[in-house]
Amino acid sequence: MKQFTKIIVTTFFIAFLASCSKDKDASPSSASVVGKWTISAFGIRTDVKAAEATIAEIKKLDPDAASDVEGSIEFKADGTYSADNGGTKETGKYVVDAGNKNITTTSAAAEVYSYEILSLSNSAMELVQFKTSKKDADGDFEFPTFEETLVFYLFAEVVYGIRGLNGEDELEKAKSAQLTIKFVK
Repeated sequence: MKQFTKIIVTTFFIAFLASCSKDKDASPSSASVVGKWTISAFGIRTDVKAAEATIAEIKKLDPDAASDVEGSIEFKADGTYSADNGGTKETGKYVVDAGNKNITTTSAAAEVYSYEILSLSNSAMELVQFKTSKKDADGDFEFPTFEETLVFYLFAEVVYGIRGLNGEDELEKAKSAQLTIKFVK
């Protein structure tokens, strides 16, 4: 299980890197992404239920996964970013739309990814890792790439497992799903 968790979390975070004051009153349009953000949790949201696993919970499940789940990204005022995940570093450029609803990153390797900003305050941010997926004709969730689909299903099992839920049962009930990542400043 430790190796399984490590593979899932590493794949999930690498996908993010490749792309890329508890002020509860700050709306997405008034807060800024500029600053250094540290990953605090990974989550899965469906039209039926949302669940998340904090970094501490993942580390408790698999202490060897610490370097894979602990990471940060710094968005600089000049439109560049730098990220670090256990020694894996990534740099690039980013653009936030005028309403602070989406962020698009372009890595130094010219890989472009867009994320929906679910919430943003001066001290916390939640992004949709992969765009919302709806079920296909066979009743399976399918994301744009095989890697995203695989990560979704593996990560759903870990998050739901930490919550004491059966991931397969939970996904069976859902019609749409998203993977999310939470950060704190």
